Amino acid sequence: MTPAAAPNADKAESKKPPERTLSIEGNVAGAVRLGSLSSGYESASRSGLMYGGGLYFAPDRHWAIGLSYEYSLATREHLNPTSNVTIGNIDRTLQTVALNLRAYPVRSDKIGLYVNLMAGATWQTADGTGAYVDNTFPASPAKTYSTSGGPQTGLALGAGVGMDLDLSNDVAMLTSVNFTQHRLSSDQLSGATQPLPGIGSTSELDFRVAFQYRFDLSGKSSAVQVTTARR
Repeated sequence: MTPAAAPNADKAESKKPPERTLSIEGNVAGAVRLGSLSSGYESASRSGLMYGGGLYFAPDRHWAIGLSYEYSLATREHLNPTSNVTIGNIDRTLQTVALNLRAYPVRSDKIGLYVNLMAGATWQTADGTGAYVDNTFPASPAKTYSTSGGPQTGLALGAGVGMDLDLSNDVAMLTSVNFTQHRLSSDQLSGATQPLPGIGSTSELDFRVAFQYRFDLSGKSSAVQVTTARR
């Protein structure tokens, strides 16, 4: 007589998520620059792409510390024509390396809500393009220019709120809204062959999607698959 399988045969026991983890994270976001400008230019575009990643250590499932890097295409500025400059544009980038602290006031085995605080260093670079005319007689044709300046460093402070969805015990998807203050100068950037002002203190609001891969450091054994048979 052939043995009959138990009702729960060949089903693995449910495995609890690990308590202590080391995680690698990658993200992409849309960022919007807020507030007025102190560079003397006007905004031509305030939104841009941001991407980055980080390394996070969680002693338990209710908080984590990490080191992150973000690269932001901080949009474009336009200089109004003057007596000798006919056009001028600045394309800026911001890069930030920061320490992060995440706290989870609400968390289950599959989903969690968290608050993130960050502080670190930020630096700006910029590319300028345009055209100008010499104040000479007789008048000469406009001359084009292209120049780059920076980096110039400053302080970054930020905060955010997010949701953590565990797709498995190893992989999670995170969505968040973050606010970052970049405390930079509007002084002329070094290395530029034409005047290229800094961005000044500026703020960014970003909407971020991230994926995280987690390594289990808790040392707990995995659930064992058990099969029983009826004779």
